[in-house]
Amino acid sequence: MGPSARPSSPEKKTAGDPGLPPPKPEALSILFTPLPTERIDYIESCVHVWRVLSGPKFPVDEARVRKWAEQSHDRGLNPDGVARQLAAIIASESRKEMLRSVTVPTMVLHGDADPLVPVECGIDTANAIPGAKLVIVKGMGHALPKALWPQVIDAIVRHAV
Repeated sequence: MGPSARPSSPEKKTAGDPGLPPPKPEALSILFTPLPTERIDYIESCVHVWRVLSGPKFPVDEARVRKWAEQSHDRGLNPDGVARQLAAIIASESRKEMLRSVTVPTMVLHGDADPLVPVECGIDTANAIPGAKLVIVKGMGHALPKALWPQVIDAIVRHAV
């Protein structure tokens, strides 16, 4: 992402609603750090990104991230696509009004240790959707570690039936 694509105040832009807390500085920093294109550097950078995003309670499964990063790199990188996605997120406006019109049963699942999208943002999303059920997963960051799969699957099943 070139400098001109960067917002003047990324912490405010990525939070969406200025009343909600921004990402943690380290999580925000990784969003604006381009991934390397050299294979080994790309893989190590991906491991670092997921270490940061996973939060402190559930360490990242480094072997799994490495395998995914190897496959991702070997398939082909698209740094411009990553920059466009980030720019779209930053440029997007509040979706609260749209969320208020949701009429299907909705469950918002959010980790209380998410360094990228603070739990208050998940709470805000659930509050915007009429009748939404909010499930806050203790210790979960921005990733969904295998250790939490049974808990998350149980929450989804209970919500679906």
